[in-house]
Amino acid sequence: SAAYKDGREDDASGLWQKGEGESRWGLECTLQLASAAEKANRVERAAELAEEVVRRHPGAEMTARARIVRGKANFKAYRFQDAVKDFEAAAALDAQNAGNMRFMTALCLYGEGREDEARREAEDMAKTVPDGELRRNVIRWLARLDYNAQDFASAGKRFAECGGADDLLWAARSAKAANEFPRAVELAAKALAEGEDKTFKGDALILQAEALIELA
Repeated sequence: SAAYKDGREDDASGLWQKGEGESRWGLECTLQLASAAEKANRVERAAELAEEVVRRHPGAEMTARARIVRGKANFKAYRFQDAVKDFEAAAALDAQNAGNMRFMTALCLYGEGREDEARREAEDMAKTVPDGELRRNVIRWLARLDYNAQDFASAGKRFAECGGADDLLWAARSAKAANEFPRAVELAAKALAEGEDKTFKGDALILQAEALIELA
């Protein structure tokens, strides 16, 4: 426990070899280290540590969490098929997380170059998933796809539906790109009202000014 608390990862992750790691507490330590490694983009280390947890079958809840960590590590390492296996397994073990795992699976399809399949999956989720953070994340991702495809009208509608300050600014950018200058001015004003960061407000003011110039 001291090794884990002091951040000595190699010592802490070796606890299972000495017996302590076979306990649920030891596996929890290993899983926490795996999660930290994944967030730090140390993907191979994250996958290795998560595998230690999965191999010991600690129960549905912890196994699902380990699968998610390993899936995210595989995703970042461009091992999309392996990531899909982990996400699907996690969804089967934890029904409450099934929606998030479905979205991650769609992102894997996109990573494999199967954009049409990924988009269809996301479009279906946008229609069927209850309103909340997951649905907004799905719609936001679709909006980015639309923007990159220069479908600015669709992108603007999706960004505006998400409703966050950044979303509103991107909706304003989309409207400006579509030559919908009054709409761009309106959305930039809404973004200004929602945003707090000075740089963000500066970007919104510039965009609003540019749209007003086009209207002059």
